[in-house]
Amino acid sequence: MEELILPVGGRRTITLPGLGSAGYQWFAIVDAPSIASVEKRGTVPRGPATPQGSRDEQFEVHALRAGQTVLRFVQRRAFETGRPPHAERAFVVRVQ
Repeated sequence: MEELILPVGGRRTITLPGLGSAGYQWFAIVDAPSIASVEKRGTVPRGPATPQGSRDEQFEVHALRAGQTVLRFVQRRAFETGRPPHAERAFVVRVQ
């Protein structure tokens, strides 16, 4: 699990590899939303833009108050809710 340390009121952008052309999206899950929140910022090209290429997804983490929470990103197709995610990435967010 990765660690993300932010001051109260701080923000950090996280970029995750996209697979939108295959129907996958990243979803954020915050264990304690009173400590940190996450906002999807959009997508960015991974390299030279191609019509069929997937774009990476960007999220912004907002540190709301001092404490610690776990932030998980899961990559899945929206219609495949019963299946395990295609990919996962997790952070311990420490707000100081």
